[in-house]
Amino acid sequence: MTPIDDNSPDRTGALAGGVWNNAVGVTGTVVQAAAIHGGFHLKVVDDRGRRAVYRPGQDTALAAPPFQGWHPEAEQRALELWEGWRPHASPVAVFRVHGESGSGLTATARLMCGDWLARPASGRERVARTVNLGFLPVRRALQELLRDMGVPDEMLGTDPSSLFRAITRDQGPTALIVENPRSARDVERLMPGARGSVVVVVGGAGGDTLRHPDFGTLDVHPVQVGPLSEKDALTLLGMELSALGLPDASLGVRRELLGRHGRTMRGVRRAALEHRRTVATGEEDALESVDAAYEALGPTDRMLVGLLALVGRPVGRRVLALALDREDTDVRLRSLVDLGLVEADAGGDGPRFRLHTDLREIAEARWAGFDRDHGRDLLVQRYCAACHSLALDAHLVLMPGRRLIAEERSESRSFTREAEAKRWLREERLALEQAVYLAAEEDGPGSPRGLMLCQVLWALYFKDSLFHDIISTHEPVLEKARWDAGPMLAPPLLVAKVRAQLVRALLEMSDTDRDRLDDADGQARRAVEEASGDAGAVVAQEDKALLMSTASEMLAEVLAAKGDVAGAREEQERSLALAHKSGDMRAVLVERQKLARYLHRAGEADGSRRELEAAWAEVRALPDRDLYNEGRILMSLAALDAAEGEYGAAEDRLAAALEAFGECDSRRRIADVVAQRAELRVVQGRQPDALRELDEARRMYEQLGRGVDFLRADERIKALRDGDVDS
Repeated sequence: MTPIDDNSPDRTGALAGGVWNNAVGVTGTVVQAAAIHGGFHLKVVDDRGRRAVYRPGQDTALAAPPFQGWHPEAEQRALELWEGWRPHASPVAVFRVHGESGSGLTATARLMCGDWLARPASGRERVARTVNLGFLPVRRALQELLRDMGVPDEMLGTDPSSLFRAITRDQGPTALIVENPRSARDVERLMPGARGSVVVVVGGAGGDTLRHPDFGTLDVHPVQVGPLSEKDALTLLGMELSALGLPDASLGVRRELLGRHGRTMRGVRRAALEHRRTVATGEEDALESVDAAYEALGPTDRMLVGLLALVGRPVGRRVLALALDREDTDVRLRSLVDLGLVEADAGGDGPRFRLHTDLREIAEARWAGFDRDHGRDLLVQRYCAACHSLALDAHLVLMPGRRLIAEERSESRSFTREAEAKRWLREERLALEQAVYLAAEEDGPGSPRGLMLCQVLWALYFKDSLFHDIISTHEPVLEKARWDAGPMLAPPLLVAKVRAQLVRALLEMSDTDRDRLDDADGQARRAVEEASGDAGAVVAQEDKALLMSTASEMLAEVLAAKGDVAGAREEQERSLALAHKSGDMRAVLVERQKLARYLHRAGEADGSRRELEAAWAEVRALPDRDLYNEGRILMSLAALDAAEGEYGAAEDRLAAALEAFGECDSRRRIADVVAQRAELRVVQGRQPDALRELDEARRMYEQLGRGVDFLRADERIKALRDGDVDS
């Protein structure tokens, strides 16, 4: 395997704009580190006896867009909101906005949340978030909400609903818009834990009451949104025309427009857009309905609309342009925006497009098929191919040394800078996830597209510690590969590589979900079997050996986590031998270090030292310095020195490790060295110094947003203060 696969991800990307001073050393007995600017502040909450952390004050990506403009029923909706929001009588106020499609249900929900946010709060900054269960199942929606609140992925656990209540209880009252729930149970799982919160349900299933896990039965307040009065509809149409830069139309023309499109908020907007086209062309517009507007489109524009309906969420122009394979994609998108079929939002990588909010329901029913089943197959193929091509380019820029299976190119066509590739991956994360699901569910038999997507999305998922995303995308793709494996259509080495990635995620989640460890065991054994099979003539034997090494390494980690140190050692020895066979010396370094750790755990200190000294000789013989692996080897040797009472040697090695990690800017490992040095102080009997160093390590972990490491350091500090030196 390549070195990156050994390194649990440093979340350095989140510290953009901050400065970490790597000049960490020892003056006397105290760690000296300059102030860190930026970074995170972590807050600890208790989730039914389990400690977790989140980052308060984090910018939210799920903020409900504020309602803008004039709402003809604003006063009535405000009255309904404040009549229903009575925290002493009902701890969480629940509203269900319902009515004719196109009447402005979502706009009304945003209006009500905006009114609630505008009310002065006692010392707390309120926030309103929105989730659409038409796009995400409720469990994924909860995970997205928790991430948005700054919870590390490895802490989401098996019950994100409970953790969501714990964090919102700690944060204080919050507002949540829930669109398109499938059942009342979906809404109940999304209930905030803070008294005084507001939940506004839009569309979907619901009832008169809901059950809150902490507060019991809650009444649901219905908010009926109906057609506008003629007066309000005419007034709103005049305002829409003004916003489009058009002179006001005569009363007769406005009535005629509303007669065709209806007195709903959607109808008013479509009437205004029709009048703009009439003014621009001088011809009467006969597009009296959404379907008529769609039927009037040419085949290429229909394909664009079909792509957006298929994805169901905002997509950037890079993906759409590549999927359409047309130079005039931008012009066509602007035309669809002008027709009112498509909305454009600003994004870091350029505009992002989605079907108009009011038209998504119709689009899902009519346009996602792109007229016929054959057309939908074509859309799936084009969309998945475009996402894969761009994700491959991003991977090649972000992880240039990682070997890929069954890929045709090794140079990026789309990205030249790491920051650009990283921004694109993060912005398109949900759209790329949808591509994986489509490939798993609808791509043809034997198509490896889903596997190839998972392979290259490692550059996003692993580097950003998105372990739940790995599990949710890799499992359905591997299930498809299982069905394709009968006639040997799915490339077995590619299957093994994706399965090994899944094992890594399952291992990362096993601290909070022990069932994941059993899953990881089964998946790791299958990965070893698949990697050992016939790879065919197109795969170099060195690549096969490297993948077999990775699979054996994953199985060794699983066995070690389950307490089978002897089995882990045996599997790791096999991994090391295969790494040698691959000719990848950096992989040899990684596997040899892991073998040394298992030997140390088995009580074979001499064998562990031999492996580490061999690794030190190998790393120093590399043509280019590998500072990261130098630091890791030095840390392991220092641990052996300390165990043998060679405290001075351990001190020197840790100082050298700090220097190496400082040069390669591995911030997480700098904190690890400081924490290890604190344990050296403990065995030296220097507890005050140990506490100071642990406090420094805890602060570093907090700045990096590493929740598990932060809590581990925090618990160790408490144990030392309580006199439990061996904890």
